[in-house]
Amino acid sequence: RGLKIETEGRVDFSVLNYEDNDFNRGEYTPFHPYDLTKAGTVVAHFDYMQEGLGNASCGPGPLDKYLCPSTGEYSYKLRLTPMVNGVGVGLDEVVSRAEIRYDRSADVVTCRGDFAPGTRFALYNLGGVRIAQQQTTGAASEVSLSLDSQPRGSYILVIEGNGAPRTHKFVK
Repeated sequence: RGLKIETEGRVDFSVLNYEDNDFNRGEYTPFHPYDLTKAGTVVAHFDYMQEGLGNASCGPGPLDKYLCPSTGEYSYKLRLTPMVNGVGVGLDEVVSRAEIRYDRSADVVTCRGDFAPGTRFALYNLGGVRIAQQQTTGAASEVSLSLDSQPRGSYILVIEGNGAPRTHKFVK
């Protein structure tokens, strides 16, 4: 399995086996690449532009053509395609579909799809507090979680089962 990434417009990127915090050793603390421990994950960063090297501390700074602009609007497009055995596949072949809807009048979040037995649904507020949960005992096509007595705001729904966990953010 893999991921094919296609870009349109100017895009600078890095793909590393290191977390951002691995590079933060404190001010004036030297480190070398051999000091880092590879993570078991791949971390990708996509940026419009990365500034050239040099800070004029012991020589010239970056040339003007390598400086990041400080005004204007900039954009780019990314197309991410799941790959299985070197062949691009649709998302339907990688994860199962689910329809997530919030019904304001009933104050309920409803999930519709083909959910396997044991699929877990958990609803969290942005503080990370779980406010509702449910687990299917058999195959299910619809699950509802109540937001009754919860204030207006943003919430996160996590569905675990039928493949990789999925996270959905919505506003009440």
